Amino acid sequence: MSDKYRYPRHQDASMALDYTSVSAQVSTAFGGQTYLVRLAATSPIHYRITAGSGESSTCTSADPLLPTNVVEIVGCAPGSKLSAIKAAGPPTSADGRLTVTELS
Repeated sequence: MSDKYRYPRHQDASMALDYTSVSAQVSTAFGGQTYLVRLAATSPIHYRITAGSGESSTCTSADPLLPTNVVEIVGCAPGSKLSAIKAAGPPTSADGRLTVTELS
């Protein structure tokens, strides 16, 4: 296994993304040494991580679901961006905040 995927990981930059029923995207790309991110949200969401400019950054209900009270660590490429949208339900999810922590 490559060293970039081993634990323990150092927590680097953290950012918060407020989401609604419209796809929201973080304004800053992940760092050059970021291969994993830690995700935690205040209500159920769908999220999308895009690695290139050719990919659509618009998150939809077809993207992976992150339930409430779950912390997920997801692989990514350096320079990727993340977008999120609240889950449509049922029950309908509330607007909320996603915390994204880069791990290196």
